[in-house]
Amino acid sequence: TLPAASLGARVQDVTDGWDTQIFYYVNVRATLTDSLVSGRWSKNDTMTLWPNTAMNPGDAITSAGVVTLVSVGADRNGGYTLDGQSLPAPPLGAVAERENVDFNDFDFVVTDYSDDPDAPFDDFVRVYREDDLVLPLALIGDIKTKRALTLERMDRLVDAIYGHAAADPTNHEVPDNADDSGTEASVGTGFPWADLGLADSDVKNAYGEWLTYSVDAVREICAPDNVALATDTLFTLSSPGPDASTVSVTRGEAVGRLIAAGITPNACP
Repeated sequence: TLPAASLGARVQDVTDGWDTQIFYYVNVRATLTDSLVSGRWSKNDTMTLWPNTAMNPGDAITSAGVVTLVSVGADRNGGYTLDGQSLPAPPLGAVAERENVDFNDFDFVVTDYSDDPDAPFDDFVRVYREDDLVLPLALIGDIKTKRALTLERMDRLVDAIYGHAAADPTNHEVPDNADDSGTEASVGTGFPWADLGLADSDVKNAYGEWLTYSVDAVREICAPDNVALATDTLFTLSSPGPDASTVSVTRGEAVGRLIAAGITPNACP
């Protein structure tokens, strides 16, 4: 149940409308002091809220949760009284209610209300992602969300890619997408962090997952002679995970970046 004493609250303050204590589930790794700035969990070990007990992939209402609150509702099945006495468990037919008081996994269900005595359901369930919890602090600038941290890292990588191209005195080519570090072959398209003088930790998102990099076959930042070529995508950075993000750079944008740095690109072949 909710840790009233740790919150400086009375037990009455952490109960529902039927004087039953509210259940509190937390991913223990989210309680560590560095949990926000390090990839301590992935989308595969976070809490999921389902619309039914079938739990079909793709049907989740909410995923990537780190904290869940459950009220067992008016029937109080499986709950605890104010003085800590356990109440009767949900009947065997109440599969959804039993899932919400199952302490062995991170799956939760909220489905249609039922007053069937053999298969009741009247639970209230709230699953909170990390960003849901930190957003109030992020809005006043006290903390950054993992999405914000990931986007900042991707912006730095874009700068590093431009720096690589600017240092090429002949063709101003951006790096290719071969992973020449010899590590982490599963990155997919790979990321040439060794070419950019970076460590592998520099090319992961805030969840600790690898970023991917794809680039056009013509890697030269060259001055295009038509609009279609100018709007072609030169390279793309992508971040997987709960807050998937993509940064795409067109050839025209890349040309403008070099010109702003005092470099005149070659005409495109």
